[in-house]
Amino acid sequence: MHSPQWASSINSSLSKERNTWKNETNETRQRSVHVPLSIGRPWAGNPPPRNRPHASNSPCQPFSYSASTTHQPCWRSSGRIGLQLLRLDHAPALLAFERENRAYFAASVPDRGDEFFAEFDTRYAQLLAWQAAGTDYLHLLVAEGSEVVGRVNLTEVADGTAELGYRIAQKAAGQGLATATVRKVRELAATEYGLNRLRARVTLNNPASRKVLEHNGFVAGGSLTLNGKPAMSYICELR
Repeated sequence: MHSPQWASSINSSLSKERNTWKNETNETRQRSVHVPLSIGRPWAGNPPPRNRPHASNSPCQPFSYSASTTHQPCWRSSGRIGLQLLRLDHAPALLAFERENRAYFAASVPDRGDEFFAEFDTRYAQLLAWQAAGTDYLHLLVAEGSEVVGRVNLTEVADGTAELGYRIAQKAAGQGLATATVRKVRELAATEYGLNRLRARVTLNNPASRKVLEHNGFVAGGSLTLNGKPAMSYICELR
């Protein structure tokens, strides 16, 4: 994302997982969605119970993304970037992604804190459990060599709605990757996950994330405070 926010939770997903990793599965869903990302959401104490069944078990459609050569980015994947649902074997690459981009993300959203990294395995297991229960759809952008360069998540799935959150690695930012991937996840939300509406929240000092949302059909709603900062809520009607 340019500046990550889980733009809202995005990455504005994720408040502090449910608000601190709130914005990020399931060893049983090993299939990958090749598309070319939150915001995660760290929590304090025990995570809240969640128990909504999967909205859909339909396979996602293939999608490929390549950065425009006109941007002349400082980083570019040598091959296709894939959008994959979170799996158990993604853990090492996701941890590396969060560590390498910690300072970059902290410039836009609250730092996860040392506890997040110390308890990563426990938190990761909870994310997988939430996805298995169908309350979250957690996507990773995976480049050549299984490197994670972003994440885009749909969380708190209930009654046809979900919250969108995303974050993109610093080296992959500014290439239109966030806009393209949010667009794809929005499509999946409507066609594969059976959702009718997406919500997002983004701080006013994160114009890049706001632009990503607006380019993907999100409409600004009311003002609010997010992590102690002035913010705006966004809504995207899918049907």
